[in-house]
Amino acid sequence: MDLSDRYERDDRLAAQKADQRRRHRVRRTEALPYETMERDEVRVRIDKAIAQLSPEQRAVILMKEIDDMQYHEIAEALGCSIGTVMSRLFYARKKLQTLLRDVYENI
Repeated sequence: MDLSDRYERDDRLAAQKADQRRRHRVRRTEALPYETMERDEVRVRIDKAIAQLSPEQRAVILMKEIDDMQYHEIAEALGCSIGTVMSRLFYARKKLQTLLRDVYENI
């Protein structure tokens, strides 16, 4: 057996082992019950934190993060300047960071 035959055989064996590993992997399509519960708890905490924002801060954070609006779109929708939008976002994020610190430190 020459060197090229040996490499081909090694490649075939490596490919077979990789196929076996792929077949034996468990595919997870759904979250485990404890993961669902943890995600739901985090969601509740986030909702409560957002509820503690001022109406102006809540509006801009939801428009930016949920509706994926641009600064100028938010400013136009709320009838304020882009600077005001940026300021409200900054203070909303700062307050959320404080309120949710224990959540993101434990993730």
